[in-house]
Amino acid sequence: MAYFAALRHKLWLEKWYTEDEKKKAYKKASVKNHPDKNKDDQDWALKRMKKITVAYEILSCDVKMYEYEKEQREIIRVTQKTASKKKSLTKRRKKK
Repeated sequence: MAYFAALRHKLWLEKWYTEDEKKKAYKKASVKNHPDKNKDDQDWALKRMKKITVAYEILSCDVKMYEYEKEQREIIRVTQKTASKKKSLTKRRKKK
């Protein structure tokens, strides 16, 4: 469930939430960040609204949750692989 922390954060949800809490959080966040409510900065509000909607869609569908988790695991794997390569290169340079 650690993969979904960022999505839960966008909706201000706790780690364990019910369907009703999720729906209420989405409604509250969407009303607060709707571009019509934020006339001063509509571009920011539109971007924020899209992020909130994507987070809600992923948390609402088991298939999308599975795909999201799979993508996050791949990103972590690639990042760790890259970091270990950089670490080994710096060790080799120090030995010379």
